[in-house]
Amino acid sequence: MRLRVFILGFILVSFSSYAQKVKYKDLYILLRAKNYKDASGFLKSYLLDDPEHPNANYQMGLMLEHNLVELDLLKESDAIINRADSSILYFNRAHDYITEKEIKKHDDDFYELFKRRNLRTGKFEVIISDVHLDIEDRIKKLTDYKSDVASINFQFNNGVKYYELARLGYKKLKEEYKDELSLSLGALANASAELTNIGVQFDSSVVSFKHYKSLKKEFESNSTSINDVIITYEPIKEFSDDVLQIPDFYANKIDLYQFSDWSKNQIIKINSNKEFINDLIKFDQSLEKLANEIEEDSVDLSSEIFKKITSPILKELKFVDDKSLLTKLFQYKISQLNFNSIWMQWLTNYADTLDIALQLNFVDKLKTQLDGVTKLVERLDGYDAELFNLRYNRFISARFNTTENFEKYIHSQNNLVANEIGKVELLKKQVKAKDHWGYWHNERIPLSLNMDSLAIFNNFYVDSLEKRVIRVAGFKVNEVDTLFYMVSVPSTRKVDTLFQVQSPIPLVKDSLSYLAFSVHKTPTNENLFLVTNRVKESLIVGLIKATFTEGIIWSTAVPLLNLEPPTLTFEEDEIVLMQGQEVTTFLLSDGTLVVPELEMEEESN
Repeated sequence: MRLRVFILGFILVSFSSYAQKVKYKDLYILLRAKNYKDASGFLKSYLLDDPEHPNANYQMGLMLEHNLVELDLLKESDAIINRADSSILYFNRAHDYITEKEIKKHDDDFYELFKRRNLRTGKFEVIISDVHLDIEDRIKKLTDYKSDVASINFQFNNGVKYYELARLGYKKLKEEYKDELSLSLGALANASAELTNIGVQFDSSVVSFKHYKSLKKEFESNSTSINDVIITYEPIKEFSDDVLQIPDFYANKIDLYQFSDWSKNQIIKINSNKEFINDLIKFDQSLEKLANEIEEDSVDLSSEIFKKITSPILKELKFVDDKSLLTKLFQYKISQLNFNSIWMQWLTNYADTLDIALQLNFVDKLKTQLDGVTKLVERLDGYDAELFNLRYNRFISARFNTTENFEKYIHSQNNLVANEIGKVELLKKQVKAKDHWGYWHNERIPLSLNMDSLAIFNNFYVDSLEKRVIRVAGFKVNEVDTLFYMVSVPSTRKVDTLFQVQSPIPLVKDSLSYLAFSVHKTPTNENLFLVTNRVKESLIVGLIKATFTEGIIWSTAVPLLNLEPPTLTFEEDEIVLMQGQEVTTFLLSDGTLVVPELEMEEESN
């Protein structure tokens, strides 16, 4: 192999280094290796000097035949036929020039590939009939090749021509009618005939392209490289401008539009327009019937409303006229039905519940639905009245009698939605106000700090936890007694357990303004509430040890030495109350009081 490459390189250097006549035996080495890129110029030059050289003509025919694959089947079809004709010309010359004498002279070099065992003599030799038969076969294949190329291009060009006629017909209709709905409602007498012609031209194009693909596939079946063509037919939607673009017919994947189905559909729409409008009228009547049932019977019709959302007539309307005011109007009406149905759910299932969290969530649901209604009613303004009246004059006449009544109805919906917004906002405000209280039987517990002499429950401690749980503690003051209370209020605001105990210190409503309090965590993680109250010239302290899960552990009153506010610390298993630098009282963890003066007297005794 290296030797062969070296020889080829040497030959090329020799050809380029000397301005002398090329020796054919040297050129043949390139031709036999099918190195036509390097051999082409030398072979042409050689034939100019020796046009009747038998093998040179044969090799020129082979080279032209081989180079046919360089040309594009569709874009360079004329060049293919010309090159095939030139190849046939050289093969015919070679057929005439290759004689027995030529074969015997070069059977070991130029024609060695034709050598085979002669059945009569048993010798390996070149038989001239084999060479001639090879040339005749190549001429026949080239002739067929030309015919195939012509047939393929004929069908391809017809496919392009008929498709273009269909496209131009479509373009003409689009310029006249602008959109499909105008075409289906206001078509002139010749529109159906034009649509039919578009379909015929397209069908002819499909047939031609089908033949083109079949011929091309058969043509390339013996080729080492098969370039299959894929043709897709995209449905046409809404008089799309994309259809007006000229396709790339030379691409491996040709994207075309389905004019035949489209034209048939338009003819059907023209003929069935009356039925379509009747269906729209019936649908609007069914929406009005549902609205009356919700209002008169106070029922939830969510399932029936959902069926309206998925109604086939809405899908058809969306397909026919997606941007129509009628589509927006139906969407608004269905959204209003949903809102009214949810409002009935509120009145029947949620208005009287004690679960405030449930009420809040449902009011949010109402608000979300009303937000959708608000957006939809805004879309009803600013429509093209002239175009709408032209397209849907039968609908307006059946449902509103006149266009003036229809316009009044559209404008009145803004006032209706504004009233609904006010109603929902008031409801939300009311429910949120209820959310500020915990409900214990028939009593309400505030969920914020308040020391109001007029209130029954007076909170001095409020702590908000996760999931809307709020813990409060304070004093319940009435004419009979005073209770310390603590409670964990759940998100529902319905209190299941209220922990309360008689207040360790005397309280009256008029003295609440003197109250001071603090909350401490014991070493064992309980809450220790310290409350002081001034009654006349005395300062009284109450201590309550409790948890919000287990309740009140103990409560006690503690005497003080003077009016100075006490402080509290924990030392080992003791609770220490101090006033300034003096220890007032010790308490054990179980609430037992230990007065310092008494301890000292007992020790001295």
